[in-house]
Amino acid sequence: MDYSQIFATFLDESRDFLAEMESILLHAETTMLEDEQMNALFRCAHTIKGSAGMFGLDSVVTFTHEVETLLDHVRHGGIDFSADLIVLLLEARDHIASLISAAVNNEDIDQQQQSALLMRLSRYSIPPIVLPPIALKAQCRMLCWLLPKIRTQQLKLQKQNSLAMIVGIYPYALIKKF
Repeated sequence: MDYSQIFATFLDESRDFLAEMESILLHAETTMLEDEQMNALFRCAHTIKGSAGMFGLDSVVTFTHEVETLLDHVRHGGIDFSADLIVLLLEARDHIASLISAAVNNEDIDQQQQSALLMRLSRYSIPPIVLPPIALKAQCRMLCWLLPKIRTQQLKLQKQNSLAMIVGIYPYALIKKF
């Protein structure tokens, strides 16, 4: 196979994945999706992103990564799969198709449309929890105080279990006897 055949396979598979995404999303407008359907939706975006990366289609990779991340949060229950989100994902799916088409035809993409879609997608993203430095310092102090105590308890338990194994009984059996 030469490069053009491999790229043609990528285009065919991308069309199939985009059609599957659309089908799942349209189905989701009327029916609650099962876990496997959510996983399939995620895999569509994930596979398009990965395949586009092999061909250096950075605009497809960057945008699709945002969609993939959002779908990952949805499938793990971090974000509700609302009607508004379904509409947004359908628009994002159409934009991925446009990005692939633009890459194939050496066309520019509509940056304003992409920026607007990315802005709307980002509203659903889960922000990382950022603790202020003072809270981190307090957590570090607590861990520094707690870890030696945990290690000491673990050593005591290990010694008890070792002794019990030598004697041939476990500590809980000793307690039951008396």
